[in-house]
Amino acid sequence: MSSVKDLIESFANRPDVEHEDYNKCGTCLREHIKSQVANEFLQAGKLSAENLKEMFDEVDKRWRETALYLRVKKMIDEGKSMEQITMELEQEGIDI
Repeated sequence: MSSVKDLIESFANRPDVEHEDYNKCGTCLREHIKSQVANEFLQAGKLSAENLKEMFDEVDKRWRETALYLRVKKMIDEGKSMEQITMELEQEGIDI
């Protein structure tokens, strides 16, 4: 198995983003955020196994601050089903 440093470098250098506009895809947006955070951890020298949890906690925190996440959360709070939310967003070209 590769080292933690190798893992963080792979997150930083090769985000798993399929869509050019990652803001229109929840999965791609999260991968983009993971890449940004991994780059920050590389630059800060945070490369130990203990830093992985911290890194993923930061990814989760930033993900929950995105407009897409907040929009879906609001829709859920309004009582819409995931099927309704998915259909509505797909009409706008957004894939969650």
